[in-house]
Amino acid sequence: MTYRQAEQQLALDLQKIYSTRESTQLAAWIMEKITGSNRIDRLLNKDKILPMEMHTDWEKIRARMLMHEPIQYVLNEAPFMGLLLEVNKHTLIPRPETEELVDWILNNHQEKNLRVMDAGTGSGCIALALKQKQPLWDITAGDISADALQVAQTNAARYQLSVQFTELDILVPNHPGWQGKYHLIVSNPPYIPLRDKESMAIHVHGYEPATALFVPNEYPLTFYSALAEAASLHLEPSGMLYVEINNTLGAATRDLFLEKGWAVELKKDLQGNDRMIQAKYRC
Repeated sequence: MTYRQAEQQLALDLQKIYSTRESTQLAAWIMEKITGSNRIDRLLNKDKILPMEMHTDWEKIRARMLMHEPIQYVLNEAPFMGLLLEVNKHTLIPRPETEELVDWILNNHQEKNLRVMDAGTGSGCIALALKQKQPLWDITAGDISADALQVAQTNAARYQLSVQFTELDILVPNHPGWQGKYHLIVSNPPYIPLRDKESMAIHVHGYEPATALFVPNEYPLTFYSALAEAASLHLEPSGMLYVEINNTLGAATRDLFLEKGWAVELKKDLQGNDRMIQAKYRC
C-alpha cells in the first residue's frame, strides 16, 4: 500500500462515520502522525510504499477510529491556541469555543501581574494558553481528578510553562485548593444535563469523561451556583469570573448570577450561540 492509497482508503472508510470533508481532514491528520510527513511531502512521496511498522500503526488507528473513538484520544493529542496538548480518557477534548473564552479574557485584561485560577483545568488548556500569552501572570490550575492533573502537568512541562497545580473540588467553596485571592477565576465546568446524553454523538458520550460533561437533570446549573459562591469568597474586590456555559441555558445561567448579586455580561460564540459569561461581584 502506498502513501496515497493509505490516505485515500482511510478517508473512504471514515465516511461511514463522518462527512466527506471531515473524513479527508482526519485521514490527513492520521497520515501526518504516522509518517511524520506534512501534506506536501506526502504528495511528493505518494507512490512510496508504506513501511510495515507504519502499516501496522495505520491498521490499529483505523480500527479505533471505526469504533467511534475520537481522533484526539487515538493520537493522544489535541491542538489548542497554538499548543499541541496531550489528552486522554481522563480529560475533555479542548474545543474552539473554549479558545474564544480565552481570547475574551486576553482581550479584556492587559495587566501584567494578575493572579488567576483555572477551576476544573482538565488538560490544562485554558491555564497554559493564558500563561503562554501572559507569562507574568501567576496562574493556578485546579481539578478534582488526579489523573487529569497529571496530564495537565505533562503539558505544562512540554512547553516549560510555569503553572501551579492543585487538587480542587469546585462544588466546595471553601476547599483548600482555593489558595487565597485571585484577580481572575475562569472555569469550563460540567454543564450538560444527563437527559441529553443519548442525543449526543457516540464519540463524545462514549469516550469523554462523564464527570467532566454531565450534571443532574434536576439542577443543571449546580457548578455555576458553586462557582458564584466560591468566587465571592476568593476574588479580589475588583476581580472577574469567566465561565463557559451550556448554549441552551444562557439566560438561566445569567439570571442565576444576577440573583446572587453579580453584574453579568452574556456573550455569544462565533456560531451565534450563548457561550460564555463574564461576572463581577457587587460586593
